[in-house]
Amino acid sequence: MNSTMSNAMPPVQTAPAKPILPMIFALIGPFIGWIGALMVLGSIFVPGLAMIARSGDFLMSVGPMLTAPGLVRAGWSNHQPSWVIGAAAFIPCWTLYFAMPSLKGLAIGVLIFMVGFLFAGLSNDVAPEKRQFNLSQWNPLGFLGFIKDDILLTFKIAFQGFALLLLYPAQLVVSLLQGKGLPAMPWVFSPNHLWASRRMGAFTFSLAGLCSIVANTIPEAHAIGNQLFDIVGGIGAIMMNYSLFNTGLKGKHWLEKLLLFGSVFATIGSSARSTTWGVACDQFGSRMNEMYYSGSDFIKEKE
Repeated sequence: MNSTMSNAMPPVQTAPAKPILPMIFALIGPFIGWIGALMVLGSIFVPGLAMIARSGDFLMSVGPMLTAPGLVRAGWSNHQPSWVIGAAAFIPCWTLYFAMPSLKGLAIGVLIFMVGFLFAGLSNDVAPEKRQFNLSQWNPLGFLGFIKDDILLTFKIAFQGFALLLLYPAQLVVSLLQGKGLPAMPWVFSPNHLWASRRMGAFTFSLAGLCSIVANTIPEAHAIGNQLFDIVGGIGAIMMNYSLFNTGLKGKHWLEKLLLFGSVFATIGSSARSTTWGVACDQFGSRMNEMYYSGSDFIKEKE
């Protein structure tokens, strides 16, 4: 009897274990950079921790360099050339940042400029009509053509977006005078078009990077360049992090939920990137965001 019952019982099904090592390798860089940024912030605001500032600076530089391979891999697997070249710039920029303190400002400027390309790729990845280019098929002319089209699309969306933003106050006044209430926000800022706000963020980040490059290469423009860097960088961070925050709201994966916190810290820090605490706060939030970027493939696998 026992034998019959035993034979009739269905075998126990066990779900195959998901490999966690690839995820660990993808996230270790952003995590190390996040710890470094936390140490720098601690050394600034807690006098007794001043001794860890240099170590925090080191980790804050090494983290993004270790992040670069994972970001490049994610950009490659998502067929986004702009994402790949933006991520590849992390290594030389952060090496310069740590190895040559006198060139920190220039390194950050070049980095922010290249992050604009990364954001263009992130925009393509969530666009309704996803733009992709198969990087495994070596085609230099096609690669350059895709980058050129990405740049032109970024300019196009930025022009439309800023034009709509400038017209919005007039629309608001007219709508209120006519008793129609608040008009809808421009479509580029709609939660249903997060790809557009990412594209706006890409434009303003690259523009902010150019301001910093000018500030750190032309002595006469140092003061005004850094001011513009903070202002334009803050605007860019608001636009990009607005998109990321909404992605976090809609997302169910824990990597997506990190965007709810990372986007806030990155926005606060980006408005003062010309200061030590601003850079550290920006990097604190950015490393959390990069855990999402680097782990995007694992999110899609779960879906």
